[in-house]
Amino acid sequence: MLTADTSPQSLAMAGGKLWFGYTVGSSGGIGSLDVASPAPAATVVPSGRYWYYAPALASSPADPNVLVAGEEGVSPATLAVYDTATGGLQKRTERLFTSSPSISYLNDFAVTADGQNIVVAANNPNDHQIVRLSDLSSNGSYSSWQFPNAVAVATDGTVATGASGDFVKTYRPGSTWPSFHEYAVNDLQRDGLAWAPDENRLFAITGLSYGSAPTLHVLPDAGKLDTTLSFQAPATSRKGKDLAITGWLSAAEPLPAGTTVEVTRTDAEHPSGTPVGTFSISTATGEFMFTEQPRQTGDITYTATYKGDGQHMPATTQTTVTITK
Repeated sequence: MLTADTSPQSLAMAGGKLWFGYTVGSSGGIGSLDVASPAPAATVVPSGRYWYYAPALASSPADPNVLVAGEEGVSPATLAVYDTATGGLQKRTERLFTSSPSISYLNDFAVTADGQNIVVAANNPNDHQIVRLSDLSSNGSYSSWQFPNAVAVATDGTVATGASGDFVKTYRPGSTWPSFHEYAVNDLQRDGLAWAPDENRLFAITGLSYGSAPTLHVLPDAGKLDTTLSFQAPATSRKGKDLAITGWLSAAEPLPAGTTVEVTRTDAEHPSGTPVGTFSISTATGEFMFTEQPRQTGDITYTATYKGDGQHMPATTQTTVTITK
């Protein structure tokens, strides 16, 4: 039973309940709250182990009955995985990380979007470790310079890692190298990363370590892939003759069917530009093509623009062709 001096410190949803790690007196524990009940009541739930401090909690919609608990700030670190389907805590596995990998002074952890792995941020080692949720065995790492202290996973699987002595980095689902975005965020705080609901903005909390006030940083487009536009066109072409231009739009992952690129033309007749057309790219190659028959001599500049979408950054490119008689 909870008492007046109980101090809840972390939250996670699993098995249809809200779970919380708490401290009371000189020890910690795990409790739950049935949020679907017309009269929710917080209760202590036996976890099968002694916690020195309030355990941090994490879960994943990919396996909604699983709850992961970890004790932060101790050496070596401990993680425990529970099944909550029956309303209690049925321990699946537990590990004290003394070797392979050796993990100490846990700062943060998160379950990957597919529910298969846990990404761990701890003072030691200097990399964000990945362990399998099934048995807590090692499954790789994300490179960091020193003192990993934060990790956040978007629902699409994008992973954000942070360290007090390194950049904030984002990684595509299933990839641990290279990072596809890096942000210089000084004095990142423990557990200081979170994704916005749109999964593109990343929030980071800095400050406190050196007596400064905490600061919220909004890192835009952290979940979007960079895109590249390019043109292939002749340096010169003759007036009235077919001028064929090919372009490519590319990204680290395939662009969706129906993706289009807008092209405009700037020349002596249209110094502010005029539309050439909107062209669909090939889903296989990203290629698009168009043909014109210029009516005037002089330089023509073609500009291609991709407006971007929920997963891809906008891009633009230009090419200039000199039209001769």
